[in-house]
This record gives sequence, structure tokens and C-alpha cells, in this order.
Amino acid sequence: GIGVGIAPRGETLVITGVAPGGGAAEVGLAAGDAILTVDGRPVVELGFGGAVSAIRGAEGTFVVLRIRRGEATFEFRVPRRPVQG
Repeated sequence: GIGVGIAPRGETLVITGVAPGGGAAEVGLAAGDAILTVDGRPVVELGFGGAVSAIRGAEGTFVVLRIRRGEATFEFRVPRRPVQG
């Protein structure tokens, strides 16, 4: 995984926590960030389960997330690795 807790909120997923040492922490994702797309696919189309499955993946691969933070949007290429805990 990428080391985040997420919860559905409207048409997005919101990051509820970031694990130290995970890929999400490495690239600067933060609690409160809203995930809009996963590898270019809108979260609203994927649904919660589909989005979670798309974020998870093989160790050593990456997932591209489009994030809304406040009024701005950013794209992050997040490495997947084993997550402790």
C-alpha cells in the first residue's frame, strides 16, 4: 500500500491519516487531502472499494493520485511498499 487511512466523503476519498515511512508520507500527502482520481480514473466512477483496490498494488510500483488540498489540486506519484501496522 501507500500508507494512508482513507474515508469516503461525497465524490472523493479523504485521507484520514498518513503512516510514517510510507510512500504517502515520502511524497508529502497529508490528512485532509481529498483524492479525486487514481491513475487518471475518477474516484466517483471507481467507488470506495474500487478506489481502494486501485490504490493498493504490487510493492515497487507507483500510483498517481490527483489530490485537492484547499482550493488547489496537485498530482502525486506515490510509491507502493509494505505498510507496517
